[in-house]
Amino acid sequence: MKLRLFFALSAVAVGMVVSSARLEAQGGTEEVAQLKNQVRELTALVGNLEARMTALEKKNGSAPASMSAEDGVRLATAAHLVRTGYESEPSNVHLETQSAAASTEPAAQAPAPLTLPGGATLNYYFDGYFENNFNNPTGRANDLRAYDVLSRTFSLNQADVVFVLDPDLAAGRRYGVRIDLQFGQATETLSGNPANEQRPEIYRNIFQAYGTYIAPLGKGLQMDFGKWSSSLGIEGNYTKDQMN
Repeated sequence: MKLRLFFALSAVAVGMVVSSARLEAQGGTEEVAQLKNQVRELTALVGNLEARMTALEKKNGSAPASMSAEDGVRLATAAHLVRTGYESEPSNVHLETQSAAASTEPAAQAPAPLTLPGGATLNYYFDGYFENNFNNPTGRANDLRAYDVLSRTFSLNQADVVFVLDPDLAAGRRYGVRIDLQFGQATETLSGNPANEQRPEIYRNIFQAYGTYIAPLGKGLQMDFGKWSSSLGIEGNYTKDQMN
């Protein structure tokens, strides 16, 4: 209610300023003088109300209510005209107040930290656990388990880092690339296990690494080159997708 009264008085003050400017142009000096006095009284009253509202809000432990940009322009215009004796137009005050209000607007949000230039993305995944096997297996190794292989310990089951740059025909980019790096027990047990894949140790953590090219044939012929996950079978190597 106090805020509404404050804004209403601001609007009245501006209305009286406009009226006094018109009367002054018409030569009504006596009425202009009366309006000037009334505007000064209203400006002082608005200042007192604002001070009282701030004091009450501080006492109640809440932040002072902010004034809208429109009401700020109105109050600044009235105060400017009172100070200058109606000798200049309030257009400069209006523009300055608008600039101040615009400067308080939030800046444009920066790109997400994992979104790279050119539309590429860097994704990550972490899977850890603590497990206890009450059968107390020898060497703490759980028999016939591929993912949760150790008992009575904190373990890194799988950590993944995935770089993806998809083709974008709309942007004129026909090529793309994807690299999946996997670390942890799941990788060492399955895809990174030399018994499953005969490859050097240095390539153990590379789950996928392939490039893509969309040839301008028909609606687009996609061709992949490199190493990628098999499309056969119902199981995947990512533990978040592994139902077993």
